[in-house]
Amino acid sequence: MDELARWLRHAQQDRFAALWVLAATTGMRRSELLGVRRDLLDLDTGTLKIDDTLISVGGRAEESDGKSDAGVRQVSLDAFPVAGLRQHLAMLDEEREAFGRAYAPGGWLFVGRTGAGHIRTR
Repeated sequence: MDELARWLRHAQQDRFAALWVLAATTGMRRSELLGVRRDLLDLDTGTLKIDDTLISVGGRAEESDGKSDAGVRQVSLDAFPVAGLRQHLAMLDEEREAFGRAYAPGGWLFVGRTGAGHIRTR
Protein backbone atom coordinates (compact mmCIF):
# COMPACT_ATOMS: atom_id res chain seq x y z
CA MET A 1 0.00 0.00 0.00
CA ASP A 2 2.87 2.40 0.70
CA GLU A 3 4.19 1.76 -2.80
CA LEU A 4 0.84 2.60 -4.38
CA ALA A 5 0.55 5.76 -2.27
CA ARG A 6 4.03 6.88 -3.39
CA TRP A 7 3.18 6.16 -7.01
CA LEU A 8 -0.10 8.08 -6.79
CA ARG A 9 1.67 11.08 -5.23
CA HIS A 10 4.08 11.07 -8.16
CA ALA A 11 1.22 10.60 -10.67
CA GLN A 12 -0.43 13.79 -9.38
CA GLN A 13 2.10 15.73 -11.48
CA ASP A 14 0.79 14.14 -14.69
CA ARG A 15 -1.87 15.63 -16.95
CA PHE A 16 -3.79 12.36 -16.62
CA ALA A 17 -3.58 12.11 -12.83
CA ALA A 18 -7.35 11.50 -12.64
CA LEU A 19 -7.00 8.55 -15.00
CA TRP A 20 -4.28 6.99 -12.83
CA VAL A 21 -6.39 7.48 -9.70
CA LEU A 22 -9.41 5.87 -11.38
CA ALA A 23 -7.27 2.93 -12.47
CA ALA A 24 -5.89 2.46 -8.97
CA THR A 25 -9.16 2.87 -7.07
CA THR A 26 -11.74 1.22 -9.33
CA GLY A 27 -10.01 -1.61 -11.17
CA MET A 28 -11.38 -0.29 -14.46
CA ARG A 29 -9.88 -1.78 -17.63
CA ARG A 30 -7.83 0.33 -20.04
CA SER A 31 -10.63 0.38 -22.63
CA GLU A 32 -13.11 1.49 -19.95
CA LEU A 33 -10.81 4.26 -18.71
CA LEU A 34 -10.36 5.58 -22.23
CA GLY A 35 -14.14 5.48 -22.78
CA VAL A 36 -15.02 7.68 -19.79
CA ARG A 37 -17.17 10.58 -20.91
CA ARG A 38 -18.27 13.55 -18.90
CA ASP A 39 -21.97 12.69 -19.24
CA LEU A 40 -21.37 9.32 -17.53
CA LEU A 41 -19.86 10.97 -14.48
CA ASP A 42 -21.86 12.31 -11.52
CA LEU A 43 -19.46 13.82 -9.02
CA ASP A 44 -22.27 15.01 -6.75
CA THR A 45 -23.30 11.41 -6.08
CA GLY A 46 -19.78 10.03 -6.57
CA THR A 47 -20.75 7.63 -9.34
CA LEU A 48 -19.46 6.74 -12.78
CA LYS A 49 -21.39 4.68 -15.29
CA ILE A 50 -19.13 2.36 -17.25
CA ASP A 51 -20.83 2.07 -20.59
CA ASP A 52 -18.55 2.99 -23.47
CA THR A 53 -15.13 1.63 -24.31
CA LEU A 54 -12.31 2.64 -26.57
CA ILE A 55 -9.93 0.01 -27.84
CA SER A 56 -6.36 0.31 -29.03
CA VAL A 57 -5.94 -0.20 -32.77
CA GLY A 58 -2.46 0.51 -34.05
CA GLY A 59 -1.67 2.50 -30.92
CA ARG A 60 -4.68 4.78 -31.33
CA ALA A 61 -7.95 4.70 -29.43
CA GLU A 62 -11.09 3.85 -31.39
CA GLU A 63 -14.70 3.56 -30.26
CA SER A 64 -15.93 0.04 -29.65
CA ASP A 65 -19.40 -1.35 -29.16
CA GLY A 66 -17.98 -4.52 -27.65
CA LYS A 67 -19.33 -3.89 -24.14
CA SER A 68 -21.79 -6.58 -23.15
CA ASP A 69 -24.90 -5.77 -21.14
CA ALA A 70 -23.25 -7.48 -18.17
CA GLY A 71 -20.23 -5.19 -18.52
CA VAL A 72 -22.30 -2.02 -18.29
CA ARG A 73 -22.22 -1.02 -14.65
CA GLN A 74 -21.97 1.84 -12.22
CA VAL A 75 -19.06 2.28 -9.85
CA SER A 76 -18.95 4.32 -6.67
CA LEU A 77 -16.17 6.83 -6.24
CA ASP A 78 -14.78 7.91 -2.89
CA ALA A 79 -13.54 11.41 -2.08
CA PHE A 80 -10.02 10.96 -3.50
CA PRO A 81 -10.98 10.18 -7.12
CA VAL A 82 -13.86 12.67 -6.98
CA ALA A 83 -11.44 15.46 -6.00
CA GLY A 84 -9.05 14.47 -8.78
CA LEU A 85 -11.85 14.34 -11.33
CA ARG A 86 -13.10 17.79 -10.26
CA GLN A 87 -9.61 19.18 -10.90
CA HIS A 88 -9.42 17.39 -14.23
CA LEU A 89 -12.80 18.76 -15.33
CA ALA A 90 -11.74 22.27 -14.35
CA MET A 91 -8.59 21.87 -16.46
CA LEU A 92 -10.67 20.66 -19.44
CA ASP A 93 -13.07 23.60 -19.03
CA GLU A 94 -10.14 26.05 -19.10
CA GLU A 95 -8.73 24.41 -22.21
CA ARG A 96 -12.15 24.39 -23.91
CA GLU A 97 -12.52 28.10 -23.17
CA ALA A 98 -9.02 28.87 -24.46
CA PHE A 99 -9.54 26.99 -27.74
CA GLY A 100 -13.11 28.12 -28.26
CA ARG A 101 -14.72 26.67 -31.39
CA ALA A 102 -11.50 24.88 -32.31
CA TYR A 103 -11.87 22.61 -29.27
CA ALA A 104 -12.79 19.12 -30.49
CA PRO A 105 -16.20 17.78 -29.50
CA GLY A 106 -16.66 14.32 -28.03
CA GLY A 107 -16.96 14.66 -24.30
CA TRP A 108 -14.24 12.14 -23.41
CA LEU A 109 -12.26 13.01 -20.32
CA PHE A 110 -8.81 11.84 -21.25
CA VAL A 111 -7.85 13.84 -24.33
CA GLY A 112 -5.18 16.28 -25.42
CA ARG A 113 -5.21 20.00 -24.70
CA THR A 114 -7.37 20.75 -27.75
CA GLY A 115 -9.97 18.11 -26.86
CA ALA A 116 -8.78 15.93 -29.71
CA GLY A 117 -6.74 12.79 -29.88
CA HIS A 118 -7.11 10.33 -27.07
CA ILE A 119 -3.97 9.42 -25.24
CA ARG A 120 -1.77 6.93 -27.01
CA THR A 121 -2.32 3.43 -25.73
CA ARG A 122 1.00 1.93 -26.64
